[in-house]
Amino acid sequence: MTACHDVTDSPVALAGIRRVALIGSPNAGKTSVFNHLTGLRAKTGNYPGVTVGRSVGTTTVDGVAIAVEDLPGTYSLDPISPDEQVVTDLLAGKYSDIDRPDALVLVADATTLRRSIMLVGQVLRLDLPCLLALTMCDELTSRGGRIDVEALSKALGIPVVPVVGHRGTGIDSLRAQLTSFERWQRPPILPPAGQQAVGAWGQSVLDAADYVAPQPDRRTHRIDRVLLHPLWGTVAFFAVMFGFFQVLFTIAAPLQDWASRGLSWLCAQVARDIGNPVIRGLLSHGIIGGVGTVLQFIPRANPKLAMELGAYCGYSGLRIARAAPGAKVFSIEKSGANASVARRVWAHAGLGDRVTCINGTVGDGTTLEVLAKDYGFTEGCLDFVFLDHWKDVYLSDLRRLVDQGWLHPGTIVVADNVGFPGAPEYRAYMKEQQDKRWQTIEHETHVEYQTLLKDLVLESEFLG
Repeated sequence: MTACHDVTDSPVALAGIRRVALIGSPNAGKTSVFNHLTGLRAKTGNYPGVTVGRSVGTTTVDGVAIAVEDLPGTYSLDPISPDEQVVTDLLAGKYSDIDRPDALVLVADATTLRRSIMLVGQVLRLDLPCLLALTMCDELTSRGGRIDVEALSKALGIPVVPVVGHRGTGIDSLRAQLTSFERWQRPPILPPAGQQAVGAWGQSVLDAADYVAPQPDRRTHRIDRVLLHPLWGTVAFFAVMFGFFQVLFTIAAPLQDWASRGLSWLCAQVARDIGNPVIRGLLSHGIIGGVGTVLQFIPRANPKLAMELGAYCGYSGLRIARAAPGAKVFSIEKSGANASVARRVWAHAGLGDRVTCINGTVGDGTTLEVLAKDYGFTEGCLDFVFLDHWKDVYLSDLRRLVDQGWLHPGTIVVADNVGFPGAPEYRAYMKEQQDKRWQTIEHETHVEYQTLLKDLVLESEFLG
């Protein structure tokens, strides 16, 4: 009998619980395996001294609790990125307040196993108990590939469990083995050091396992024949772009109007049916009227990358992520306590992988550098920006983002509480720049949680 539950202390509390870490390359299915093992109830935080996220959960097998940690994706233990450096340092025991894991579960995609064999060899050299969870075995077979799992286990000298991460197939078998990692088979001889030597070792392992790589996906091949064709690919590109802009400007506008009318109707229903004035004001003018106003602008921006300045307790970031399911959201928050609460809210809502909180400010001299170096922020990357922090730095922070070159023509910037407590400098700037660098619409609303004080939300489109 098995059950899953979350860690109940701090976001990464592990005291007294044996810990197994999942390690694998990006897109190998590692996080899907982690979610199935922990029941989607992981706690999140950051590794010491860096902004790389840390996810820890627990799984219970026959009354024995095992902590499971989802390490950042890495292609090797020769780090070339902050995420890979965190994995290398953790496995080397360089964190004073985080112990090395007791065992490792390697997660590798069976359809691209050759690309993972280098990492497998490097991890086995750490001489920790290891198990290989082999994902995408169904895809390997359907595309004409094959592998002998038992022979692979013998060649590596460790247990191998085939799993299908998105369906949960094989997860129970994997979970059952976690409590007995002390008895896992260990390689009699460790893999060799050095890239060439490990490559030769990996090839011998794959040969012993009778590994045959899958054929290219036929559907993908047929699509590529059209989309990569010099003529028809160009025609398809312009057709998609035309359709995209038609949808954006002919359909999004009516949807925005419908959303506005729907929110107004909902506010009226709440005001009519809820007698308690405090709760009525909180719901109608705080949650629905305040946050709901912001949601009207998101379909117009259709963001892939959004930024929120001022996470508070995470509800705006959550709403932005829900309204734009294809977007990655970065929330900048000065308060460490607020950032911690926001992360828990997003993780509980299942959005921890799409909403990232950076503890800092736009003007602190380091946050923008972290976004550029660690998260790949580049010229023209931002599609949507929500300003809801200190009103006196609205303008200066927006200018910093513009100076970075991260905005592009069409970027939507929404500024809350411009009327009260007020951001007069920001409002004056937008009026002065109207039809020059910005196209701004002022929306009348109310201050959160009440009906007496009127407020302004400014919706501004960057013209370049």
